[in-house]
Amino acid sequence: MKISSQIAAAILCSSIGIIPLNSALAAVTTTHHLTSTSKARTLPTLNLSSHGKAVLTLQKELQQLGYYAYPTKTGYYGAYTQGAVMTYQVLHQLAPTGIATKAIQIALAKDVAHHRRNPDGAAYHIVVKETVPERLYLYKNQRLIFTTLCNTGIAGGRTPIGSFPIYEKFVSQTMTGKNPNGTYYDDPGVPWIMYFYSGGYAVHGYVRRHYGFPESAGCVELPPYIAKQVYEKVPVGTIVTVDSGPATA
Repeated sequence: MKISSQIAAAILCSSIGIIPLNSALAAVTTTHHLTSTSKARTLPTLNLSSHGKAVLTLQKELQQLGYYAYPTKTGYYGAYTQGAVMTYQVLHQLAPTGIATKAIQIALAKDVAHHRRNPDGAAYHIVVKETVPERLYLYKNQRLIFTTLCNTGIAGGRTPIGSFPIYEKFVSQTMTGKNPNGTYYDDPGVPWIMYFYSGGYAVHGYVRRHYGFPESAGCVELPPYIAKQVYEKVPVGTIVTVDSGPATA
């Protein structure tokens, strides 16, 4: 009886304890797949208030790729990390949830490995100082590139203090709401809107006789032509920090 050379080789290998090359490669491939899958399964979903080594790794990768605007990596998942993830999501045509799922973390690691940086090339940060004369500062990669007078909220309609990511942008929109005195406003065609806090708080353009003073019902108002410049630079996820301290210029 004749046997094929493949069968003969298999019998010989089996008798002396050698694994054929194609079987070894298949085993290695399977093991690698299982290892990768197992590693992926250990990645925790990260969101606001998460902390620890996984967050440090996330911040490091976001910083390497040019999305993370905070000067230090903290290991705490706050607004800056949330905003960086949102910017990454938007630039990859994903919903800006600000949640670092396993899929997001795997994609970031691949982008780091292949040196695929933020196509905008910058992490922006908006800082608003409420002390009169009120000013807005725009930072790019932690360097000041722009400053202008602005208006924030009047008594009874203060602009929220703190750091928050821009979560939605509109070229123009009708803005409605309630003034601190109890009357209602309905302003059509408000330009260059960048929402950063729930309840309708935004940086946007608005025509006023003067700027640098509390004038709004809670938003940060800019001259429309300046609001356009800011709008065109900053993506969703950009941090807006409203500070009650004095302006620095």
